[in-house]
Amino acid sequence: MSIGSEVVSGLTLTTYTITEGNITTVTYYDTSSGVSEDVGQKVTNGSTGESSSSIMLKQSDGSFIQTETYLEKTGASEETRTYNFDYNSKFTGGTEVLGGVTYTVNSDYSLASAQADVTGSAFTEVTDTTGIAAGAIASSGKVYKKENDYGNNDKEITYFDKDGAITGYEYSYDDGTFSGSSFENADREYVGDKFSDGLFTFTNFTSTNSDGSYVETGSYEEKDANGTVLTSRSFTFTYDSAGDLKSGEETVDGETTTYGANWAVEGKKINTDNLITADAPTDIPTSFAVDGKTYTSTETLPWGDKETTYYNASGVELGNSYTWEDIYNGVTSKGVNFNNVDGEWIGSTYTDGTWSSRMFVTDNGNGTRTEKGFESDGSGWTRPSAVLTARPGQAEEYRPQQRAA
Repeated sequence: MSIGSEVVSGLTLTTYTITEGNITTVTYYDTSSGVSEDVGQKVTNGSTGESSSSIMLKQSDGSFIQTETYLEKTGASEETRTYNFDYNSKFTGGTEVLGGVTYTVNSDYSLASAQADVTGSAFTEVTDTTGIAAGAIASSGKVYKKENDYGNNDKEITYFDKDGAITGYEYSYDDGTFSGSSFENADREYVGDKFSDGLFTFTNFTSTNSDGSYVETGSYEEKDANGTVLTSRSFTFTYDSAGDLKSGEETVDGETTTYGANWAVEGKKINTDNLITADAPTDIPTSFAVDGKTYTSTETLPWGDKETTYYNASGVELGNSYTWEDIYNGVTSKGVNFNNVDGEWIGSTYTDGTWSSRMFVTDNGNGTRTEKGFESDGSGWTRPSAVLTARPGQAEEYRPQQRAA
C-alpha cells in the first residue's frame, strides 16, 4: 500500500493505493475538517485499462457533489458524471459527459439539454442525407453524426445539428440478408423506418412541424429474382395537425397522382417515355385524341381483357378504356367502355360480327351533354350518326337496340 494525495474538484484528498495483480484500488479521504473521511474509490484494471471511480465531496454550505468516471478500455472515451445534492441528500441536478456529448439533467432526472462539440474526432459530417428520416435530422444547416458500434453490424447513430444539439437517433442492423433502420427524434419518438432484403425494399418517414402538421414520405419497390422491378411506389403527403390531408403526390409504377385537400384527385401524369404513340383511330372519344395522336399505356389482364390509359403529349391522364371479349352460343362479342379521368362513363363501342354500335358522350359544361353514335344490324339497316343534346339524367348508359327475332 502507498499513501499520496490527489486534487479532486479543487480539493486535495489523501489517497491510499493498493495493487493486487492487475487491479489497482485507490481510496480517497477528505481530511480538511481535521477528521479523515472516506469519500470514494477508483478501481483500475491494468491489463485492459478499464477503470471506474465515484467520489462524494461535502461543500461548505452542507450540500454534496458526487463525481463519477468510467473508462471502458485504454484509448476509449472517458465518461464523466457530476451530480449535485442538497444538505438533505436530495438530488438537485447534474451533468453527464458521454461520448463527447454533455447532458444536463434536471432535479427530477429529466433531460434538460444535450450538447456536443461536433468538431471532435468522434463526430462525422453527413453530406448525403438520403435514406435518413427527416424527423431525425436538422431541417437546415449541417448535419453531424456519432456512431456506437455494437458489433455484428448493429449500430446506434446519434444525429446533431450544426450547434451540437441532438436532433434524433437511428438504430441500424444488417445480418447479410436483411438490413434496415428505425428512427427517432430528439424526444425518442418514432419518426420512421426502412428495410431491404434485396427483393423487397421500403422506407416510411415522418417529419412533424412546430404547429403540429406533419409530412409523410416513403417508397416501396419489389423485384423478381432476376432484378426486374415488378412494382414501385413513392409518396409525399402533407397533413394538418388534425391528421387531415392538405396535399400530396404519389407515384405508382411511373404514374404520378396529385392530391388536394381530403384526397381530392387534382391530376395524374406519367413519364411520356413509357407511352405508345399512334395515329388516333375514329372509334375513341375525341377527348382522347391530341392533334390526331394518342398516347397510351395498356395492361393485358390474366383473362385476356385489356385496360388502356390515355394521356396527352405531356403525360397528363385524359381517361381510360376497358376492352372485353366474350363467346356465347358460338357468337363472339367484343366491346370497349370508356371513362374520363374522374372515372365517369363517356362512351362505348360494341360488335358481335353482325350487330354493331357506337356511342360517345361529351359534357358541354353548361348542364347539358352531347351524345353522338350509330347502330347497324349488318343487313343493310343503319341508324346513321346523330348528335343529341340531353339534360343530365337522360340516357345514363347507352345499350344497343335489340333486333327482332
